[in-house]
Amino acid sequence: MLGYLFFFLDQVQKLVDQNSANTGWEMADYYCKVVERVQTRGDEYPEKESQRLSRMIESGAVSTDKVRDMIKRRNVLAVWRQ
Repeated sequence: MLGYLFFFLDQVQKLVDQNSANTGWEMADYYCKVVERVQTRGDEYPEKESQRLSRMIESGAVSTDKVRDMIKRRNVLAVWRQ
């Protein structure tokens, strides 16, 4: 199963690289980064990162555009927390 995940990640990364100029692919790129970070930092990474993003959003110290990006990132991380 893990080998399949690495193959899938490689294929997605190729698609992201090919379509990086197109809008909508930035979250696919982030998804690939999350997979890599889960591999290096462990299964607790998505939960910790989601909590960190939530604290930053709730602080009100970031711009509206950054808040939108952080919410999108939290949504990607939610896939890993299921």
